[in-house]
Amino acid sequence: MIAFVSNRNGGEQIFKMNADCATGLTSLIDGGDQPRWSPDGTMIVFDTFSEEIFRMNADGTGAVNLTNAPGHDSTPDWQPLTLVGGIAADLPAAARTPLAGGGGGAPWQCSRRPI
Repeated sequence: MIAFVSNRNGGEQIFKMNADCATGLTSLIDGGDQPRWSPDGTMIVFDTFSEEIFRMNADGTGAVNLTNAPGHDSTPDWQPLTLVGGIAADLPAAARTPLAGGGGGAPWQCSRRPI
């Protein structure tokens, strides 16, 4: 399965389709950009033209704003994070200092730069 952005219907939308690029074309959400699949293929993280980062289910439902903060949030990606006790979680991370948890919680700071 691949995810991509197209304006084939008149406005920017995130679509998914089978890797054969011939079957399974599905429009997921309007106004999204830079979609990235979660490692397990169940979610997609993406940014929007309102400069926020969202997460949604692979079928386009359940969109959640992960950043919801002032400033320009873009270039989302999935990064593994190993926590104490050997529990692993996949968290989407913005290209700038603040990071947002996959559950939609408040951004936290991971460097000395101010948020």
